[in-house]
Amino acid sequence: MKIEKKKPHLEKSPELKVDENENFCFSLEHHDRNQGQSFAEWEKDGLLSKAMEVLKGYCKGKLISQVDGKKFTIYEGFPPEDKTKFKFPKYITKDAHWGRIHINGKSVIVGHVVRNKFYIVFLDKNHEFWIAEKKHT
Repeated sequence: MKIEKKKPHLEKSPELKVDENENFCFSLEHHDRNQGQSFAEWEKDGLLSKAMEVLKGYCKGKLISQVDGKKFTIYEGFPPEDKTKFKFPKYITKDAHWGRIHINGKSVIVGHVVRNKFYIVFLDKNHEFWIAEKKHT
């Protein structure tokens, strides 16, 4: 009998307060320039325009209705130290709901959610925010 592990992400969190009447929006206010990649690096790699297109698509609907646990995932908290290459930014509250949005391949945008707003904190082209065990290797 196969035992399925509980995944660290949530489709909907009872503690996550969202504004059901407003569409998803994003903010660059909390972007961490010291971790992950810069906007210039993403532009050089052709990821920045792709990221803007993906975010534009999300902005057309309600935030919580788009959380699918695959392309857009919200976690209960920051990953444990042994599961991430990032450090928790001191200017973010400890109870923040962290999430990630897949952009292309392994590339993700990582941030935290407050109501209908996704605060972009890290640009992570190597998916090192929440390092998962490799499957089928």
